[in-house]
Amino acid sequence: MNYPLAMAVLGFVGGPHLDHGLAAGQQNYRDNLVELDGQGFADALIRNLTVNRPEATAVQFNLLGSHDAPRAMSVMGEDAVRLRIATLLQLSLPGTPSIYYGDELAMSGGPDPDCRRSFPEVLADAGEAALAHRAYVRSAIAARREDIALRRGDVSVIGAAARAVALSREADGRRGVIVVNAGDDAASLELGRAPLAGLGERQGLTIGRIAIDQDRGVVTLEPRSAAVLLGD
Repeated sequence: MNYPLAMAVLGFVGGPHLDHGLAAGQQNYRDNLVELDGQGFADALIRNLTVNRPEATAVQFNLLGSHDAPRAMSVMGEDAVRLRIATLLQLSLPGTPSIYYGDELAMSGGPDPDCRRSFPEVLADAGEAALAHRAYVRSAIAARREDIALRRGDVSVIGAAARAVALSREADGRRGVIVVNAGDDAASLELGRAPLAGLGERQGLTIGRIAIDQDRGVVTLEPRSAAVLLGD
C-alpha cells in the first residue's frame, strides 16, 4: 500500500485545510501528514517514484484512504472539490489506483472504526452531490483506461509555483500534462511552449477553470482547479 504517496497527495491538496485533529487518531497520519506546497509535493512525488524499480512502482496500490485511516474527504476538511483533485492525481500517476469503498461517493469518516461506515443500500439515496462525485471518478477512470499516457511511461515535474504543480507523462507516442492548483489563490505555471504543443483538455476532467496561453507557454489556474491535457 503506497501510503507515502497518499501522504504527499493529501498534504498537497489539503494544505492548510487539513484536519490535523482528525488525522492524529491514526499514527501514520499523525507522524507523516504535513502540508506541502507545489514544490514540496513535486519533491515528495519524485522520491516516491524513484525509491523502487519502475516495475515495482507500477504495481504499488495508490490509495487515498483505507479501512485503517480516516477518510480523505474528512482529512481534507470535508471539501469535495479537494477530494476530486486528489482523485485526479491518484488516477494520473504510475501505480495501481486503489479506491476505498465509498470514496467514489465522497463519504466522510474519522479514524477506524468510523471510516467503515455502511455504504448506501440504494445508490440513489447517497444524494445528488455524492452521485456527481461518482460520475467524475468514473470519468477519470475511463480516461486512464483509454489513454496510455495516464497509465504508463515516465513522469516528470515541469512546473511548480506556490501551491500549484504541472506533471508530464509520455508513453508510446502519447503525451499528457496534468496541471493542478490546490491553493486558495489563482496561480500561473510557466511551462514553455514545447510541453503544451499539440495538447488539448480531456473533456470531463477539468475542475474549475484554467486558461492556456500557447504562445507564452503559460497555464493559469483559478483556485482549487485542475486539468488533464492530452495529445500525440
